[in-house]
Amino acid sequence: MSEVTPLASSSMECDCIVYRVARKRWVQRTEGADVVLADAFMLRPQEKGLSVFQASRLSPEQCAAKLSNCNAALSLHVGRIRSIGLEVVAEDQEHAEILGLPPSQGDKAAEAEHIATLLVAQSRVVRVG
Repeated sequence: MSEVTPLASSSMECDCIVYRVARKRWVQRTEGADVVLADAFMLRPQEKGLSVFQASRLSPEQCAAKLSNCNAALSLHVGRIRSIGLEVVAEDQEHAEILGLPPSQGDKAAEAEHIATLLVAQSRVVRVG
């Protein structure tokens, strides 16, 4: 595997695709269809943004290999993420973060749930393994 070169954080182009690695509990199979839970797009207390990987650099399988207990990658279009008021910033040549999400705890919890639901609607499940 090649070494990842750190970049100064930079905004990604609108036509880029990113993958959010999905834990098994975030994607459930119901009546033959994949159902993504909003939890897949909720910030944990210690996070400033949601971790995603650049599709131009890694396949869904390569992304999934970075996390144990994973069965899918969630494909998202950067331009559509921006359309709901969020930003996507490249951290290095492979990794990026979705920024601007409210905390999932406290007085912003309802807003966080709403935005997570919008991201679920935008995402496409790519099964791996």
